[in-house]
Amino acid sequence: MGRPGITYQDVERAALQLKEKGVNPTVDAVRTLLGTGSKSTIAPNLQRWKASQGDSFASRGLPSDPDLMAFLKKMFGQLQTVSQSVENSAPELIAAYRALESERQRLKADISILEKRLARSDKDRMFLKQERVTLKEELRALQQELRENCH
Repeated sequence: MGRPGITYQDVERAALQLKEKGVNPTVDAVRTLLGTGSKSTIAPNLQRWKASQGDSFASRGLPSDPDLMAFLKKMFGQLQTVSQSVENSAPELIAAYRALESERQRLKADISILEKRLARSDKDRMFLKQERVTLKEELRALQQELRENCH
């Protein structure tokens, strides 16, 4: 003959004892108190017991002020609305981010090209400056030679 199993009444008694001690009646807490039973047997019985305790805030030791409940329901509704809005916006935001990232990469490449052109322009400017000095010296020398030949 098999051993007798855990019954709903066993779980109910254990849950009430735990609740009276201020301990949250969980499957593990009930099993420890009973000293026997499988979680798969205790869990449905504990759920049944919790459902029989009602879903009110007062049964959970929480304030049951109707104004507070109305406020919490309103805030929950607003939170759901915001959450849905964010969720709905996510694909658009991702697409916008990708477009901006693509534009940033293009601009980065443009900057690199412009920096190279600027460096080349600086080299050209230095070359032309040196060329100008050389041409001025040659002009002076030719002017001096012309003056000497004309006199």
